Amino acid sequence: MKKGIFAICDSEIDYVYRLVDYLESQISQRFQLHTFSSVNKLVDYCNNNSLEILLVSNQLLDSWIQQINIKNLIIMSEGTIKAEYQNYLTIYKYQSAQEMFRQIMLYYAQNEKEDKSNSELKYKENYNFIGFYSPWNEELQTLLAMSYGELSGMEKSTLYLNLKGYHGFSQIMQRSFQRDISDLFYYFKIKEEKFTNYFDSIICKTSNLEYIPPVENPMDLKEITLTEWLDMLNKISLMTKYETIILDISDEIDESLKLLEICNKIYVPIKESNYKGGKMEQFDKVLNAIDKQKIQMKIEKVSILKSSIEEAAFKIFSNKKEVE
Repeated sequence: MKKGIFAICDSEIDYVYRLVDYLESQISQRFQLHTFSSVNKLVDYCNNNSLEILLVSNQLLDSWIQQINIKNLIIMSEGTIKAEYQNYLTIYKYQSAQEMFRQIMLYYAQNEKEDKSNSELKYKENYNFIGFYSPWNEELQTLLAMSYGELSGMEKSTLYLNLKGYHGFSQIMQRSFQRDISDLFYYFKIKEEKFTNYFDSIICKTSNLEYIPPVENPMDLKEITLTEWLDMLNKISLMTKYETIILDISDEIDESLKLLEICNKIYVPIKESNYKGGKMEQFDKVLNAIDKQKIQMKIEKVSILKSSIEEAAFKIFSNKKEVE
């Protein structure tokens, strides 16, 4: 698929360098990134090229805008802008690069014209999925999965997905979310051609962990079929930068064991009480009864008896690296 051109025009060179440093890691798969320190250089370039996105300082706005071919013009503002430019999207220049990128890609997803070439893409058959699953230790499971994701994110592009209905995620992250993975499914099912760009706008990050907020309403999970989960995960692996996708899996998803089947590795956190109550033995019997030996071969039980969650995550991550 041909890459579109994402251009930045601003005379504040140090600022542009810092912004580009962030954007390059986010858009390199779908856009060519070009920077211009003057309007004249930008106009000369546009004589032979069409811009998919132009991010421009409001200090440089003038009649030249009408001379070039721009599909999506976004203004970086330090304050007020002239009335004739108020129909364009305006974002605050000195906010975080992550928040700027989120606003840009949300706007782009909403305005992008349908790209028929997307329907011709073939999905990958193999991806690096790491599953975390424990019907009896769900809170422990989530904390272990997130700790593992932080470690993985230090070395490769890693995405964490919480597939639970009742998760307490806002409390864990100490923040609220305007959109969640159910909104992403809307674009996947209804406006699939805009999926990738909307995907970028919904990504959140803390430290080394990148994630999509889980559903706010648990009933939303009931509206998503197993096939839709698998198709969307295929699309994420194919069309985004991520090398590792961490699945924090819940029984609230229909046929959740089918999601375990696509994982390369499955970590099951256990405590001493799980052994005493016979829960682990029951789980193993269920897998045997339904002929899921392939899942059993991928499972590694992570004992969290005395060690902390962070120590347990570091241990399994280090062991996995040695195997690789």
